[in-house]
Amino acid sequence: MQAAASIDEFIAEPDGRFVADQHFLYACEGRLWTQVMWGRPSEVETARLVRAYAAELRARRHLSLFDGRRIESIDPRAFAVLVDFWRREARGIVAVVDRIALVRAEGLVGAIVAGFFHVLPQPFPTRVFTCPAAALDWLGWRDAAATAAHLDAFVAAAVAVDPVVRAVRNHFTCDLAGTTIDRAARRLGVSARVLQRRLRDAGTTFRDEHKRAQLAHADALLRDTDLEISRIALECGFASIQHFSNAVRRLTGTSPSQRRRDLRAR
Repeated sequence: MQAAASIDEFIAEPDGRFVADQHFLYACEGRLWTQVMWGRPSEVETARLVRAYAAELRARRHLSLFDGRRIESIDPRAFAVLVDFWRREARGIVAVVDRIALVRAEGLVGAIVAGFFHVLPQPFPTRVFTCPAAALDWLGWRDAAATAAHLDAFVAAAVAVDPVVRAVRNHFTCDLAGTTIDRAARRLGVSARVLQRRLRDAGTTFRDEHKRAQLAHADALLRDTDLEISRIALECGFASIQHFSNAVRRLTGTSPSQRRRDLRAR
């Protein structure tokens, strides 16, 4: 499974991809849509997850797995974001979801997570489990035990991403064209020097992450819009169309126009 560079990229092409934040991972693999939450997801993070749901709402009929075993505490405002989405989009959810399995932890927090289903209408089969393999088996998913083991390893790798790197990537989803390391550092509540050091320790740089986000957004615009190349270069924060063309050529070996044709052909 491949990481989407942004929520917009995931929405545009979700199959075989996942998008991750500091406390959630959301993935699509064929008919199985999986979301995993851990720690204490904030209201802002949960709102980003809900925005990614746009991909699922337009998918063909499918199965849904929610793994909340790693949630440590519940932010009431984050909980309210989820409840509001489910109530607002109930008709659309019913149209595409065949059944939902929830995996919860033991104890009070697990009971609260399971209680999420009890405050919502349940127009399709839902069931709560403490074992992901059992949940996948009930969903009718092939190789339930192997898939559960793969999912655990996958989530462990996502959790291991340095929170600062993930925070910088999230920053770029909101502030791409005119961002600077000073502006990003202020938003994240650290100094630019500390941010540089943390990124270096994680094996990346602010410039590399910025370029990654620019090109991911450019791919989405090339594929999904008819904007002129010069407008896309501006939207993605490149100094000129020449800078944009050079960046695309270095990454793909083709021009932006050819890149657009290749993306649409896929």
